[in-house]
Amino acid sequence: MSSPFTGILPAVVTTLDDEERFTPAPFEHLLDSFYRHGCHGVYVCGQTGEGLLQSAAQRKKVAEVAVRSSPKEKTVIIHVGAQSTHETIDLARHAASIGAAAVASLPPSGRYSFAEVKEFYAVLAAAAGIPLFVYYFPDMYPQVSGFDQLFQLLEISNVAGVKFTNFNLYELSLCASAGKTVFNGHDEVMTAGLLMGARGGIGTVRPHHHRRAGRAGLRGAVCAMAAAGGHGAPRKARRGRTQGLHAARRRRRNARGDRCQCEKSARHTAFVRQRR
Repeated sequence: MSSPFTGILPAVVTTLDDEERFTPAPFEHLLDSFYRHGCHGVYVCGQTGEGLLQSAAQRKKVAEVAVRSSPKEKTVIIHVGAQSTHETIDLARHAASIGAAAVASLPPSGRYSFAEVKEFYAVLAAAAGIPLFVYYFPDMYPQVSGFDQLFQLLEISNVAGVKFTNFNLYELSLCASAGKTVFNGHDEVMTAGLLMGARGGIGTVRPHHHRRAGRAGLRGAVCAMAAAGGHGAPRKARRGRTQGLHAARRRRRNARGDRCQCEKSARHTAFVRQRR
């Protein structure tokens, strides 16, 4: 059975009114737009969704609407990181009860040692009831820094993988090579992350960019590599996608060559007429 944790999952903003209360209708419209553009799921109440700035009660409402408004084949991951371990576990258990596919959490904020952070993830993973994704973001949360520490967290029982928000794609490839599910976090290197072994991307992606990439002959390759786990795809399939990209480039070069030839012919004709 293939893993459900693949593809493009936008980190969704939480729609609020002027009093900072959750507004379900525009949120549902936003989800519908993502799914119509072919996204494989959503990531809810993370940093983009300002989950840490909302009350636990409101975050539960957002999670409920996200799960209820998503088709069954879509993957909904709920970020449950909070100011206390107790609240984080409460949010994780709620996510499990409403049918979310998984939960994720940033490391606890504060001057904690790596040993304390590891204990936090172990407690959360045991209590969540559904798969847990570690949120690796060393630039903002340096309590977890480097592959050795990250890999220790990925070895915890019930940790399904990592949201990898870092530009060190070599470390990303090490996680993928070890058989861990990796979601690329930085949009700027999403395609490179897929090539290095990520199974998908979680970020502030805009679906129409992927549709535009499709017109350049890239979307099929990117989506196929995400589904196949990047560099873990069969060699024959990778070769076929590479040949397709080369063919697209040749067509563009030929089109440019035809235009240049037409322009040269037009200039030559104008020159001959002037000489006459």
